[in-house]
Amino acid sequence: MKAELINFELWHTYDNNYNQDKIYQYKIKLALDDIEEAIDKKQIDTVVGLMLIDGFLYSNNKKFFDALEEIEYKARALGIKNFFLLPGMCSSISYQQDIDNWGLSYRLIADYDMSAEQLNISYNGKQNNVWNPVSKKFLFLGGVPSRANRIGLLSRYYDNNMLLNAEWSFFPPWTEEDKIWCRKYLKKYSDEEYHTFINTCSKQIDDRYEQSKNYSRVNGKDFADLKLLESPWLQDPSYIDPEIYRKTSLSIVSKFEYEDADSHLFLGEKTWRAIINKHPFIIADNIASERFDYMKKIGLDIFEKFTVPNYGYIEEEEERLDAIVESTNIFINSIDKNSSIIKSAVQNNFNVLLQVLEQNKNIKNWLRQRLNVDTNSIDKWLAAKDYRSFIRIPK
Repeated sequence: MKAELINFELWHTYDNNYNQDKIYQYKIKLALDDIEEAIDKKQIDTVVGLMLIDGFLYSNNKKFFDALEEIEYKARALGIKNFFLLPGMCSSISYQQDIDNWGLSYRLIADYDMSAEQLNISYNGKQNNVWNPVSKKFLFLGGVPSRANRIGLLSRYYDNNMLLNAEWSFFPPWTEEDKIWCRKYLKKYSDEEYHTFINTCSKQIDDRYEQSKNYSRVNGKDFADLKLLESPWLQDPSYIDPEIYRKTSLSIVSKFEYEDADSHLFLGEKTWRAIINKHPFIIADNIASERFDYMKKIGLDIFEKFTVPNYGYIEEEEERLDAIVESTNIFINSIDKNSSIIKSAVQNNFNVLLQVLEQNKNIKNWLRQRLNVDTNSIDKWLAAKDYRSFIRIPK
């Protein structure tokens, strides 16, 4: 058996508008071209389809499995005998049943965590090794503003005068769509109050972070024309200066998944970044329950002793955001009395990360030893901290 790692993902084509059909057509073509090249150069008989960024996140549709079926059918005609899938955030083997139900031959390689791996590479030798209980400041890193758990949560901290005790970043809405959404959401403010809030809260923590705001807000043509892949941020998107963690005592982690996302049983770089920097955290998720259950399942301490009880399980998001604000106050006021307990929980979470990284290492060794994937291929895809290898924008 001789295998090659083949990228099965594609997010953009060189277009002004998102065209899902065209993206799937290109994805199939690019995967088959790479398979054919690997057959010619390496005489492979096995394909490991990489789904490292989105994985099965948006797999709950026929087009997703139709694409896998077409790749398998045409690759078999080229001489490929064995098919595997390696997602970058998939802790559940239940997806194997989905694959089987579609009559596909792919075997799922579960439990590889791409976000944790990239964080580890980015922070190797740089992370904060000691939690700082002294500052009693919280850290809230924003992103796309048009989210209840971004601008809505920030406005709550602002209204309660809590930003005096915080470090944060906030991109003011810059697209017309974002501007309309944010103004409508914050209808509690008059126009003057709204503009004062925006101007007061606009803040960035470093020059690199500013570069990230266009990542999810531009089409494929702009992505290519603006040369976003060459930006320092996309060359190392996981890294933020650990000094920001050294001078704060708590992270507020804003998580967001779209409604068509199939599962939330993964963490992502924002949570792992807090963990690798030895930070306790409160998760401001836009969904209730599922991710909190997952964190507990893998052994993470989610600091429930120092928050509103079960805040992450409150179904109504606005109520949940209110509970997060209250939890922030409870946590900050608990630090002096409970610093040793919090420090122990922080170390536990770091140890969980180490276990995840060890699992990643075992998977890479299995690819090398059992499937005969060469080291250059493993390093290209699984030892990269940048996105340049993953994002292609075919014309």
